[in-house]
Amino acid sequence: TPDGGGMPQRPYVVISARVHPGETNASWMMKGLLDTLLSDSPLAERLRRTYVFKCVPMLNPDGVVNGNYRCSLAGVDLNRTWAHPSRKRHPPIYFVKKMIDRVARSGRLVLFCDLHGHSRKEDVFVYGCEPFRGRDVDREMIDPRDEAEARARVRLLPFLIARHSPAFALRKCSFKVSKSKLGTGRVVVCRELGVPNSYTIEASFAGASCTGRHMTSHDFEEVGHSFCAALAEATDAIEVGVETELDLLNQVDECCGLGLAALSGKDGVGIDNDDSGEDSGEDQ
Repeated sequence: TPDGGGMPQRPYVVISARVHPGETNASWMMKGLLDTLLSDSPLAERLRRTYVFKCVPMLNPDGVVNGNYRCSLAGVDLNRTWAHPSRKRHPPIYFVKKMIDRVARSGRLVLFCDLHGHSRKEDVFVYGCEPFRGRDVDREMIDPRDEAEARARVRLLPFLIARHSPAFALRKCSFKVSKSKLGTGRVVVCRELGVPNSYTIEASFAGASCTGRHMTSHDFEEVGHSFCAALAEATDAIEVGVETELDLLNQVDECCGLGLAALSGKDGVGIDNDDSGEDSGEDQ
């Protein structure tokens, strides 16, 4: 708001990009997102009134300046250091994690998103984390409907992005977490810091299957705009009331076959529901 009123009470959204220096498409997505948030549009004003955004456009500036593709100046993939970052060897991750932890401890961090590029798969898609996985939880004590609803909630944002972005492929989203990804930002923020809505957005270097052509910088910027539009739609549904929110969750359930409606346990077509195995072809 213009007078800064209400900022301490607003929930937080943290967005980062360019932890891998060569993934320039992440910067274009971030540009589209920031251009949208800083505009005078009703969408931007709505989001700024609702959230405090903390954006880190370049997590690995030394790697970018020196022309590295994936590593920092220390020769380290910074997106494998989130579990135990060193203040001396991994300072960007060390300080960003401290900031995220501080906000998460306030109970008002509702979303973390790390923007990436992908060199092998087409389209734009999301990697997330299945709820009730990787924790010291007795699975037999979890109500099946609670689990199905939690799985629908973490899929809600990708579901809505797909509504707004033609380049976004819902079927390519995955919520698996393999051992090799335990040190990544989205997994650590979810499992250690307790933020279920923790994602990586991957934008392909190879193009969009819906058009059969490479994506331009404008296409990547549009993904950033679509992210904002999807966040606003999710926010509106939650604020309108429980029935509207549940209607959206039921749409996600119908698309993804999570068993929220019937608790049938059958997988449907749509987002990858399997939580076993590797994050196939993942560049994050």
